[in-house]
Amino acid sequence: MRGKGAEAQQGGAARAIRRATARGALLAVLALPLSLSLPPAAGAETPAPDAARFELTPLQMRALAAKRLQRGDAATAMELARALLARDARDFSAQLLLAQAARAIGNDGEAGTAARAAWDLASDDTERYAAALIRAQVLASAGHRTRAQLWLRRAAEAAPNRATRARAIRDFKYVRLRNPWSTRLSFAVTPTDNLNNGSMHDSFTIDGLPWEFALSGDAQALSGVELSFGADTRYRLSQTEDRATDLMLRARHSGYLLSDEARAAAPDAEGSDFSSASLAAGLSRRMLLGETRDELVMSAWAGQNFHGGDPYGAFLRGEAKLSHSLSPRNRVSGTLSLETRRGAAAPEADVGLLSLGWDHAFGGGQLSLYGSFSRSTSDLSSADYRDLRLGARLSPRARWLGESLGADPSLTLEARSRDFDSSPYSLDGRLDEEIRAELQLVFSELDYMGFNPVLTLEAARTRSNVAIYETRSSGLGLSIRSAF
Repeated sequence: MRGKGAEAQQGGAARAIRRATARGALLAVLALPLSLSLPPAAGAETPAPDAARFELTPLQMRALAAKRLQRGDAATAMELARALLARDARDFSAQLLLAQAARAIGNDGEAGTAARAAWDLASDDTERYAAALIRAQVLASAGHRTRAQLWLRRAAEAAPNRATRARAIRDFKYVRLRNPWSTRLSFAVTPTDNLNNGSMHDSFTIDGLPWEFALSGDAQALSGVELSFGADTRYRLSQTEDRATDLMLRARHSGYLLSDEARAAAPDAEGSDFSSASLAAGLSRRMLLGETRDELVMSAWAGQNFHGGDPYGAFLRGEAKLSHSLSPRNRVSGTLSLETRRGAAAPEADVGLLSLGWDHAFGGGQLSLYGSFSRSTSDLSSADYRDLRLGARLSPRARWLGESLGADPSLTLEARSRDFDSSPYSLDGRLDEEIRAELQLVFSELDYMGFNPVLTLEAARTRSNVAIYETRSSGLGLSIRSAF
């Protein structure tokens, strides 16, 4: 019995030595930079043809292959890795070494095959992290940067500690900066008590008439669930040190599910009656100006809006935005846009907008103040108005606050006034005044592949001199946001 125990201890020690040696080779591979994709430098050491023959154990071969790879001798490292795999095709470290060596000499096919094999063989988070990282490196070297970003998210998810996660995030940002394609997706589920922006009243009056008119069920506030989706895609056409030109595509869709209460109030209504969508394409030019490196972005958009599944109206918009840093902690920005709206169902209107913003970073978080004024001109009274909006956003970053809430909060307060010169319901025109409050909680500790859940609580109240436009709404939404 004692002999068997000693034998088991020796076997365990041998396995520990193999793991430690393999891990040393693995760390040596991971020490190579993401941008490495060149063949061995001139003068790299190569074995002499008359060198004496040596017998190496698999552990020694892994360590030697990693060392040769670090010194720029990828060809020798690849031959050593191939020899290890001829002995055992399930050698995880050898697959990693082969992937990195083949990548270094430009053999993308073999590098990709080895990287995929390493991912399939990975058995714990450390190995999955290494395999995902190297697969991302291989894809990036082959020019598949969007797929590389996906694998870097996988690497971040499997990272065994903060340092390795930071490495994956750093490499993700490196690849993203060099990727001409950039895509952002958004999803949200929001239960709301006013999905159709309906009136809070069930009747209204018209100036000069003695009667009170009843509002139909679908004109009153209906409750339900909003399901929204958004996609923004950018392709960088050209880029220099201080200039960039982008082609942009944007899509939005909001669909609704009516509650039982809403169906009872409006039996002929369907959630699809209130759906909205938009498609747009644009071109932008980004410039860094002068020694202050102020950023100027000029863009042009063309798009189509839909309502209830049917085309609603088309628009053309030109926009210019200038951002200027007052100091490392203070930044101001201004935006000017002009838009024309046309369509068989939509009111024809021309809209100009001017907005200003100030962002201030401080030790406890960030404070933002913003405001905008827009003027819409139209022959139709409902689209001829002046709109003023003022708001403030506070995003505190106090550790005690994050620990007590379990999330990073952001609070927005906004006031808005919309003034119409005329209205078919009032001799004095129409004035709507809205107050809106929003609380966002980003649960940064709940992370999957670099995405965090976001909980949004929103409440709004609109007062108007025309009762039909007085509204009240609240909603609690769940969405997903990228952490990096």
